[in-house]
Amino acid sequence: MYSVKKSKVGAIRVLWFTFTIMFAVLCLNSISVHTAGSSVTKTTTQTTANAVHPGDANIEYYGRWDKSDQDSYHSYWNGAYMKVRFTGSSVQLKLDKTVSLIVNINDTGDQLIRDVNGTVNLTPNGLPSGTHTLKVATYSHRDEIVFNGLLLDSGETTVEPSISDNKIIEFIGDSITSGYDTKYRSASAFPWLVGDLLGSEHTQISYPGIALIDGYGSSTVDMEIAYSRLKSAYHRTSSDWDHSTYAPKAIVINLGSNDYYTDAQPALFQQHYIDFLTYLRNLYPNTEIFALRLFNGWYESEVSNAVDARIDAGDTKVHYVDTTGWLEGYKDPDTEDYAKGGESVHPTSLGHTKVAKHLIPILKTYLDLPVTQHIVEAESMDLSNYSIENNEEASFLNNIKVPSSGTGTASYTFAEASGTYDIQVNYFDENDGESNYSLYVGDTLIGSWTADRDLASAGADSISLTNKNFENVSIQKGSLIKIEGNFEHYEAARVDRLKFISKPVDTEPLEAIIEEAQAIDNDNYFYTTESFEELQLAIEPAEEAVETVETEAELLEAISALKSATDGLIEVEVNYDNLSSLVTAFINENDVNGGKGITNALTSKLEKAKASEEKGKNKARDNQVNAFLNQVSAQEGKALSSEQLDIIHVWVEEMLEG
Repeated sequence: MYSVKKSKVGAIRVLWFTFTIMFAVLCLNSISVHTAGSSVTKTTTQTTANAVHPGDANIEYYGRWDKSDQDSYHSYWNGAYMKVRFTGSSVQLKLDKTVSLIVNINDTGDQLIRDVNGTVNLTPNGLPSGTHTLKVATYSHRDEIVFNGLLLDSGETTVEPSISDNKIIEFIGDSITSGYDTKYRSASAFPWLVGDLLGSEHTQISYPGIALIDGYGSSTVDMEIAYSRLKSAYHRTSSDWDHSTYAPKAIVINLGSNDYYTDAQPALFQQHYIDFLTYLRNLYPNTEIFALRLFNGWYESEVSNAVDARIDAGDTKVHYVDTTGWLEGYKDPDTEDYAKGGESVHPTSLGHTKVAKHLIPILKTYLDLPVTQHIVEAESMDLSNYSIENNEEASFLNNIKVPSSGTGTASYTFAEASGTYDIQVNYFDENDGESNYSLYVGDTLIGSWTADRDLASAGADSISLTNKNFENVSIQKGSLIKIEGNFEHYEAARVDRLKFISKPVDTEPLEAIIEEAQAIDNDNYFYTTESFEELQLAIEPAEEAVETVETEAELLEAISALKSATDGLIEVEVNYDNLSSLVTAFINENDVNGGKGITNALTSKLEKAKASEEKGKNKARDNQVNAFLNQVSAQEGKALSSEQLDIIHVWVEEMLEG
């Protein structure tokens, strides 16, 4: 941590009856806890369940977590989360502190669960049997998860993460980065949206009221000090954070609003920004750092100048992001982008979605993500008998619905690379009807299904938001993707979005063929020079393909090219004539005096040995071959090198054995 200078700144009668006591005992096993926007159940579990320890190898933790107590992991800072894949039809959290959570099961909608503690059943309606995903995050900057583990169905387990080396984007900021003045706080903020849409992991090191310069914010400590700490600025004291825990692939900084509120001089702010960028670079030498222009333009020149200063100092991985025009209407009472009629610097949920959409393409080129995903919002598709509906629970605040009757169609031309994809359709399964859906790629029906699950909600909300998944779908670039849904009873066949996840290409078959090809040598000249050279030329692009192939088609093409070169090797027949040619080539290559005479003497012996063998005079042949070998040995270090001599001996052995 670099040093900074501190600066200003009546009585109820209860009747007891036997039946009520019995009823109470029975009810202890399931006490329902209802919260805004969700329903969970706090349970006292008496049936056998599989307890999962916080240190389970398949649970992933993002953000800053204190794992010093092996039985209880403690999260700090905004939007810290854990995620895990598991089998079975239910999952429960074991908590040791009251907390409000954002919960997402199977990558559908984020659900807000307020003020829960103890054992919390996240699936009161159950799940279909199979493998599921769970993501649990803190709701606000003051929430901390004290996580004591999971409870799964008896005999069920956690599952290894589908991606083992995903990239992390760290977002550093204040209340804006924290999603203040939005419904889901952390999960409504642009960092969360960026991570979701890119398919990357993310952390939010942010706190409302925090400034960059220590002493200029309303927090107990400001970012240039707080960033080094395990605990957030809510805590007066904290141990240091171990920055070797993870190295972000990218850091996005959005700081300065609270410095501006407290009149930090521009020159002072600029110098502290330079110092903070330098500090981050020393921590993370290879991380791409992006400094955002504050959305309303405060300290615009100072942030840009700070980045330029670092570039002038030789930092090639720091970038200024000009956010001009991303949000509109600060101080405008009619704005849709800023909260409180434009009086707040906090973006609305719509504002955060706009920021995310602008930021994603900037970050994407630097991330080298292991899995590529492409999300198509339903409202952006070509619609027939579907209309767009505003919905705060939907991705990017909109979904589509069939207005009143009939079948709606939403279509989209696939613009990504040809390949094999998993497709996820997020839709609303309300319990006031049973709409039917069909998904097509071109003219091929990928699948049909009925929205007939009872998810305990008749509204298009986070409870009824669910998904349908299709694996290993072959899609060609330019294919028409089409989804159909029919209005049934009161259910309007609502669709939120489609996600296309590229399947990581398994390059093991190609790597195996490369290994086989590399093991082939021509040290003994058993293959023609031309065909062996063709093989060597084919190995290099195959090795490059291991790193670059993105589709099964590209993989098969690389395998085919290398296999063709391997199959195209031409073996040289080991016989007297070819041995004579080999000896002649060796002696000519060495260019010695009298080489022609030596060649004639040696090849004449081989001709005689060949003639004797053809007449069945093997004893004479052996004598002539030995004479040949004796004369060859006499030329070691003269007309022939020791390596060439060894090759000739191998040929003779092969020839006689044959």
